[in-house]
Amino acid sequence: MRDWDLIKITFTILPMVLVAAGCRCSNTPSEQVLPTSKASASPLPTVGSAQSCPARPAWAGEPTPDMEIELLHARTVGTKEQGTGYRLYRDGSLETFDTVTVEPDDQGRMVLKTVAGSWKKRGKVKESARLSLKKKIASQDPMTLRGKWRTTGSTTTRTHLLTRVDEQENVLCYVGEDAPSSIQELQKSIHDLMGQLETATP
Repeated sequence: MRDWDLIKITFTILPMVLVAAGCRCSNTPSEQVLPTSKASASPLPTVGSAQSCPARPAWAGEPTPDMEIELLHARTVGTKEQGTGYRLYRDGSLETFDTVTVEPDDQGRMVLKTVAGSWKKRGKVKESARLSLKKKIASQDPMTLRGKWRTTGSTTTRTHLLTRVDEQENVLCYVGEDAPSSIQELQKSIHDLMGQLETATP
């Protein structure tokens, strides 16, 4: 066999080998030859994702040194945001925000605007409930109360959780409808504060 014939055979076989191996001639393997688990695996929640959380919107009446907990759920609807929230103070006073919108102000900054009648002083929660919640916060790994997460569910929904432990303010934000598993019980306890009122404000 002549050298020229060997060269032609080599060039004929080589592309077939590359295709069979999933080569696209760009150093990128074909998804068809990858294990299913690698080709379609769902991404895990990530901390510190650059796109995971917009800045926390301002409340009507910004946080005070007496505030222990603030929980805000905000959902994008068109070009605006709607949300609900809770704020617990050190003396046990509870405020809720049944309906809020987050809209740009005259300078283009996103600010929270309460809907008439929706920002309510609810009275004081039972001291036992406040101390129990405070204990749950203190028992958390500090890193679970800070940072930005991306979880499962709609990315039009985001949640901001502010907590204070030993004068240290922790800011947590996550995008998605489901809270990170590490704080689900804590978040539920905040929602349940309405059922732990000692004195109710009409």
